Amino acid sequence: MIWDGNIFKIQGASDFEDASMFNGLLVLFGYAGVDLNHFIERDSAKKNLKYVRHPYGTKYSFSRDQTICLAAGMAKTMPENVSRNFVSGRDIFSPANNGHLQRCTGRKSNWLQNLWLKAEILFHAKFTPLAEPNQLIAMMMIAGPEYLKLWTGKNSQWQRSIRKYWYTENGHWRNEKDFAEHMIKVIKELVTTSNQSLELA
Repeated sequence: MIWDGNIFKIQGASDFEDASMFNGLLVLFGYAGVDLNHFIERDSAKKNLKYVRHPYGTKYSFSRDQTICLAAGMAKTMPENVSRNFVSGRDIFSPANNGHLQRCTGRKSNWLQNLWLKAEILFHAKFTPLAEPNQLIAMMMIAGPEYLKLWTGKNSQWQRSIRKYWYTENGHWRNEKDFAEHMIKVIKELVTTSNQSLELA
């Protein structure tokens, strides 16, 4: 990863267009010194807010995929700034996505949102086990270790999916081995801790 004095950029990327996703995940996975305020654009009266992919002038609208990861990071540091009203893109948000945003603000998700997340986990594990896992991981990390346990138990290739996106196979250009291995380590620890808690109960 490359630090430019304000935010981190993916090592192999030529621009900052995935910076909001990346910095949100960095906060979610415990990296210090990341200020997610850089991804909120405010008007002069500080009344109208919107999310931006990075603070240097983006050419793209703010997508659902960026939102999920940024919100997960904000849940740890600034949950009051999580809102779909700040998203400029027109992507459709699933019940699982909406439940995630509720959890990120400190509110509870409902039964349908929880069930939908489990369905997305099972679909990913069975039909697209090597697809980009970042948004799913962000939702599971906020929802709780039982969701991570379901995913890692059903998807025997979950570690490969992370590595494939961040530094191996067709994601080799991102060159983020250390971050990918840190993600895997944290997920393993959370699942192990969850298993130990169940054994003690």
